[in-house]
Amino acid sequence: MTKDQRGGRTGRAIHIPGPALFLIDAAAWTVGVAAAMAFRFDLRLSTWSAWHPEVMALIGVLSLLAIGTVKGLYGGRWRRGSLDEGLALSQTVLATVLVAVVANEFLPGSRIVPVSVALAAGPVARAAPDSSNA
Repeated sequence: MTKDQRGGRTGRAIHIPGPALFLIDAAAWTVGVAAAMAFRFDLRLSTWSAWHPEVMALIGVLSLLAIGTVKGLYGGRWRRGSLDEGLALSQTVLATVLVAVVANEFLPGSRIVPVSVALAAGPVARAAPDSSNA
């Protein structure tokens, strides 16, 4: 890899196809839900039995796919790591959190997960490192 005069990388980005980017985002959301559940219950898995984090993960993944596609995240609309892509990703995560909170409150039956988990999953997922800029 060539270096510029300051010793940094040149502007070439690794091309990652849209479906792979979606899978990375889906994995980050799923890990975000699991991490939020783990911290909510002090890392005790035995207390998860009354909740359904897998359903919340599925709701989030489907929301990411729909909203991210509309925003152009998975169509190669922006250069990886650009400010525009970061803004679109943040907007997508925020919209996904809103969908998760609304689904958590209004789907029939009891709550899917504690509200704190639905709220915290997005920031945890957004904080995941973007491997496309590695």
